[in-house]
Amino acid sequence: MNRCIIRIIENAAGLPCPEAGMYVRSMDFEALAGRGFLTCTAHPAEALEFASPAEALSFYQTTPKNHPRRLWDRRPNRPLTTYTIELVALPATN
Repeated sequence: MNRCIIRIIENAAGLPCPEAGMYVRSMDFEALAGRGFLTCTAHPAEALEFASPAEALSFYQTTPKNHPRRLWDRRPNRPLTTYTIELVALPATN
């Protein structure tokens, strides 16, 4: 798999959420004091595209600079990991 996009399956607790089935369009990791601001789309063509699965996973695990650690357990703050995701392969281009 080369180029791909991120599709949200459910929240990390395994519960349905309004974003379920949507594709990540953008994520401002610094917004809302490091909680992040996610924009989704129902259309794969409008989703944020990644050159590789490794690039998509790195994005998924991004830690905001303004709030790198969670307050309650001091572990890395990774706002997008509040969702279970899947990587969707895009057709190869010639």
